Amino acid sequence: GIPLQESLQRGAFVTVQPLASKLEGISRPHFFRGVATVVAKLFNIVMPERAYFGQKDVQQSVILRRMVRDLQFPVEIRVCATGREEDGLARSSRNIYLGEKRRRVAPLLFHALRASELEYEKLKTQGDAVEAHKVLAKGLEVLKYANRMEEGVKVEVEYFTLADSEELETLETLDVKKGAILSAALSMLPSKDGEGTVRIIDNIILRGEER
Repeated sequence: GIPLQESLQRGAFVTVQPLASKLEGISRPHFFRGVATVVAKLFNIVMPERAYFGQKDVQQSVILRRMVRDLQFPVEIRVCATGREEDGLARSSRNIYLGEKRRRVAPLLFHALRASELEYEKLKTQGDAVEAHKVLAKGLEVLKYANRMEEGVKVEVEYFTLADSEELETLETLDVKKGAILSAALSMLPSKDGEGTVRIIDNIILRGEER
């Protein structure tokens, strides 16, 4: 395999910075370098006109759009809506590892994002700028219940944040004309012997509106 230490690696790689070092890149510093390299190879081999990616991995989509633009790949990146279970949980192969108790708590992440989205929709009618902390507070208030819902289930919030859709810079104020990416990650700690920690991620695009 490829060593994680970059000084020991040999060959050509694609790095999209600083986008790859933010959000998911903080806990997974090498992940997007691998993604960009593999996708660049795929594009060179297949030469597609369009490529489809899911919104659930929104940072990946932002990074690949930048890669396509900067390296002038003749490919259109299309982002598909996140697939969800009936209770709102974003579909993921990792969900099978949640078990019954943590699976019942996991949809709270989407409900928290929705609470913040509704707050944004309310506040943006009052002016051209919205304070990020007011939007985030509604979602974080919902997440306070995560550690009370099921006995033995403990949840840690890795991030719950608002970022701009181009540079993924953390926002303190939202321009309602541009909108933002509202994204979050939770670590769901083991609830019984034999379980491992499961990370779940999700996001909602807060749409901008021209006035």
